[in-house]
Amino acid sequence: MKPLSLTLTAFGSYPGTEDVDFSALSGLGVYVVTGPTGSGKTTVFDAMAYALFGKVPGVRETGDIRSHHADPSQTCSVTFRFEVDGVAYRVERSPEQFRAGKRQGSELVKQPAKAVLIRESDNVTVASKATTAAEACVGLVGLNAEQFERVVLLPQGRFQQFLLADTKERQPLLRQLFDTTRWLAVTERLKTRASVAKAEVAAIEAELGNHRHSLIGNLRQAAEYLDHEAPLIADDEAAAVATLDSLEELRAELDIAAADQRSTAQLAAEASRIASELEAKAERVVADWTSRRELRAEAVALEEQTAAIERSRGRLDADTAARPVVIAANALRVATEAAEVAAEAREITRQAVVEACGAAGVVAHEGLEPLVTAIADARSALAAERLALDAVVDASTKLQGIASSLDAITVDRTALTARLEEIDLDLEVRSARLDELASVADQLAAHQLAVTTASDRRDAATRIAELDITKDEASEELVAATMQQQELIARFIADAAPRLAAQLTAEQPCPVCGATEHPHPATADTGAPVDAAELDRAAGLVSGAVAVIEAADTELTLRRASLGHDVDLPIDHFEQLVSAAKAAVVQASAAVEERTGLTSAVVAISEDRERLASRASELDLEIARLGAARSAAADEVDTARGSLGELVERFDTEGAALVEVFDRRAQALGQIETAATAWSAALSTHEGTCGALRGAEDLLTDAVVTSGFADLSEARAAVLDPTERNSLEAEVATHESVRARVEARLPELEALDLPVDCPDITALQADAITKRSAASELASGVSRIDERLGEVGALNDLTAARAITETAAAAFERSDQLTSLSHTCNGQGPRKVSLETWVLAGELDRVALAASIHLERMTAGRYRLERTDAADHGGAQAGLDLRVRDAHTGISRRPGSLSGGEQFQASLALALGLADVVSQGGSASGRVFEALFVDEGFGSLDPESLDKAVDALHQIHDTGRIVGVITHVEAMKEDLRLGIRVDRLPDGNGSTLRCHPADLT
Repeated sequence: MKPLSLTLTAFGSYPGTEDVDFSALSGLGVYVVTGPTGSGKTTVFDAMAYALFGKVPGVRETGDIRSHHADPSQTCSVTFRFEVDGVAYRVERSPEQFRAGKRQGSELVKQPAKAVLIRESDNVTVASKATTAAEACVGLVGLNAEQFERVVLLPQGRFQQFLLADTKERQPLLRQLFDTTRWLAVTERLKTRASVAKAEVAAIEAELGNHRHSLIGNLRQAAEYLDHEAPLIADDEAAAVATLDSLEELRAELDIAAADQRSTAQLAAEASRIASELEAKAERVVADWTSRRELRAEAVALEEQTAAIERSRGRLDADTAARPVVIAANALRVATEAAEVAAEAREITRQAVVEACGAAGVVAHEGLEPLVTAIADARSALAAERLALDAVVDASTKLQGIASSLDAITVDRTALTARLEEIDLDLEVRSARLDELASVADQLAAHQLAVTTASDRRDAATRIAELDITKDEASEELVAATMQQQELIARFIADAAPRLAAQLTAEQPCPVCGATEHPHPATADTGAPVDAAELDRAAGLVSGAVAVIEAADTELTLRRASLGHDVDLPIDHFEQLVSAAKAAVVQASAAVEERTGLTSAVVAISEDRERLASRASELDLEIARLGAARSAAADEVDTARGSLGELVERFDTEGAALVEVFDRRAQALGQIETAATAWSAALSTHEGTCGALRGAEDLLTDAVVTSGFADLSEARAAVLDPTERNSLEAEVATHESVRARVEARLPELEALDLPVDCPDITALQADAITKRSAASELASGVSRIDERLGEVGALNDLTAARAITETAAAAFERSDQLTSLSHTCNGQGPRKVSLETWVLAGELDRVALAASIHLERMTAGRYRLERTDAADHGGAQAGLDLRVRDAHTGISRRPGSLSGGEQFQASLALALGLADVVSQGGSASGRVFEALFVDEGFGSLDPESLDKAVDALHQIHDTGRIVGVITHVEAMKEDLRLGIRVDRLPDGNGSTLRCHPADLT
C-alpha cells in the first residue's frame, strides 16, 4: 500500500480544509512532521487510518473527531487516495455529526455516517456503505485498523510495550498480524474428537455393564422360576467373577429344565380351548332365544300405536303449511309501525327547521332547496364581515408580539456586553501567568535528559564497584580450581597402570607389551580412582572462573570508558547529580502541567468569548430586524382597520364582545344546517317505509292463497308451539326406527331351530373357567421363564456383551491417544507451548531476525534480538518471549534491563522488523507497505544513538518506502528535510498545516 494524498475538512484540530500530497513528500527522503505540542501532528495520520477503517488509532474516540472549531455549516470529512499493486483507489468518509440547517436560524440537522470506496482507474464504486467500505479496505491493504497502527503508524510507547511484554501479552497482537485461525481450528477439532472419544468409552463401559447386569438378573430369575440351583450366580460376589462362557453353560442347563413345564402347559392350553368352544356355543343359543322373545313383544306394541302415529303426522303437515302465512303477517305489522314512526319524525324535524330559522333571522321556506339557498347567502355575508374583523385582530396581536420580543432582546444584549468585558480581563490575567511559566516549562526535556544521563553514570559507577568484587571473587575461585585440577591430574596419571591392569584378561594380549601372560599386574592404592568425568568437572570450574574474569574485565573497560575523567569520583557524587536533576524535572513538570491546564483554559475561554461575541452580533442584527418589523406591523394594523367599514366604531367600543356576536351568528346558521339535514333524512326515511308497507301487504295476500287456508285466523290456529312440534317429530321418528329394527331381525331369529324354553349353561361356564385358569397359570410361568432365557439368547445380552468386549480395546486406545494429542496442542503438555504459540514462535523468529538487522545498525553491532522458550514464568505459557543478546558480554538478558535510549532503539527495530515480515507474506497478508510513520520517542537518545537511528530510517527509505517522523528533537529537525509543518491559527481556534516544499521555505 502506497499513500498518494490526503484531504481532511473540519477534522480534529483542523477547522478548515487541509491537503497532504504524499507523492510530493516521497522525494524528500526521510522527512519530519513538526509543530507545537497538541497542535495536531498525529491527527494527520489519524485521518488516514479513519478514512480506511472508520476508526482512529489508540484510545481516541471516533465519535469526537469533528473539529470543535469548525463552522456549524462545515461538514467533517476525510478523503484518502492510495495505491495497491499499481491500482489507485479513493476512499471518502464522514462521521455521524450535527450540521447547521440550510435555512438561516434553523436547528442543527443530524447527518448519518457515510463512506464510499472508488477504484479510480475505471471510476467504479467498490463499496458505498460505512461498514462495507471498511471491510473492502481491509481486503485491499491486508491489515485491519489495529494491525495498520503497528505496521504503518508507529505510535508513542506502543512498541516499547510490545518489546517488554511476555508470551501472554504478546500473543494477541501476533494473532492479529499472522492468521492462526486454522491452527486454532485444528486444536479445537482435536479437543472435540478427544471429548467424543471419551464419551464413546464411557458409553461402552456403561453399555457392557448394563448387558452383564441384565444377563445375570435374567438367569437368576429363570433359575428361581424353575426351582433350579445355580451356585455360579447365587450372590453378587459369585456373579462378579463369572465368565461369559460359564453364564452361557448355565443358560443351556435352564433350557433343559424348562422343557417339561412347556409340555404340561401345552396340554392344559388344549383342554382350555375345547371347554371355551362349548361355552361359547351355548351362550350364542341363549342370546338368540332372548332376542326373539323381546322382538316379538315389540312387534305387538307397534301395531297398537299405528293410529296415534298417523294423527301426529297430520298435525305436523298442517303446521308446516301455516308457518309462511304467520311470518308474512308479522312482517306487515312491523312495516306498519315503521311507517307511523317515520311520519312522526318528518313533522318533528320540520318544526326544528322553522324554530332555527326564526332564531337566526332567516326565512323558513316550505321547500328544502330554497331553504338551502337562503342559508348559503347568510353565511357568505357573515364570512365577509368576519374576515375583515379577523384581519384587524391578527395585525394588532402581531404588533404586540414584536414589541415584546424587541424589549427582551435589548435586555439580553446589555448583559452580554458586561460578560464580554469580564472575559477580556480574565484572559489578560491568564496570559500573563503563561508567560511566567514558559521559561521553566521549556526546560523539561533538558532536565529529563539530565536525569537519564546522571542515572546511567551512577549505575555505571555502581556496576564498576560490583564488577571489582566479582573479579576478585572469581580470581580466588580460579586459584582454588587450578590447584584442585592439578591434584586430580597427578592422581589420574598415578592410577593409569592399575586402571590398565584391571582391564587385562587371561590369555588375551596386553595392549601395552603384547604378552598373553600377566604375572604381576599393578594394583591401585586404597584411595578412590580418578575418572575422566571428574577431570572434566575440574576443567569446567577453571574455565568458568576464567570466563567470569574475562567478562568482568570487558565490562569494566566499557564502564570506565563511559565515565571518563569522573571514573574515580565516589558514588555519592553521582547520587547528588541524580537528585538535583530529578528535583529540576519535578519543578519543570509542575510548570508544564500548570501551563497545560492554563492553555486549555485559555483556549476554552477564548472559544466562549468568540461564541458570545458572535451571539452579540446576532442580537444586534435581530434588534434592527425587529425595529423594522414593528413599523411594518403598525402599517398593517392601519390598513386592516380601513377595510372594517362601519364596524370600525363598534370594534373600538365593543372589542372582543363583537367577535362573540359573530360567533353566535355563525353557530345559529350551523344549527339551521343541522336541522335541515335532519329534515331531509326524515323525508327520505318516510318514503322508504311507505314502500315497504305496500310490499308487506302484497306478500301476506300471496302467502294465504298458497297455504290452502281460508284466512289468516285459520292458519294461526294450525301453528304448533316449538316444544309440541319437537315432541311429535321425536315420537314419529322413534316409531319408524323400532319398526325397521324389528322387521330386519325377527324373521332371521324365527328361522332358527331354537328350543321352546331357554337352556341352562351354568355347568359348562364353570368348567370353562376352571380349565382357562389352570392353562393361564401354567402359560404365565412358561412365559416368564422363556422371557428371561430369551433375553440371554444369541441376539440379546450375551451376544451384545461378547461383541462389546471384542471392540472395546480399540476405543480405549483411540481415546488415550486423542486426549494426549489434544493436551499437547492446547498448551497443557510438558513444554507449556500450544500449537498456535508454536506457529507464532516461527513468525516471531522471522520478526526477531529482521529486527536484529536494524538493531545492529543502530547499536554498532552490539545488540540483537532473540526469541526464547525459557520464559521463567513458572507454570505459565511460554514460547513468545524475547531476549537481547549483548555482543560485548556474550550474555542474553531481558529487554527491560536496557537503558531508556537502548529500549527505544530496540522498540524501533522491532517495529521495523515486524513491518518487514508482514510485507513478506507467509502467514501474514503478503502486502508491501511503502510508507512508515514514526511518532516521537527520539528524545531519549544520545547524539550518537540518534545518528544511528536516523541512519536506520534512511536505509529503510532507500528500500523505496516513504518515511515520516513526528518529533520535537531539534537535532532531527536540523538533519532531516521538513515535510509537514503544523501551525496554530492566529486566533487560537485550531490549526493549519503546510506540506509543499515551496510553502515551507
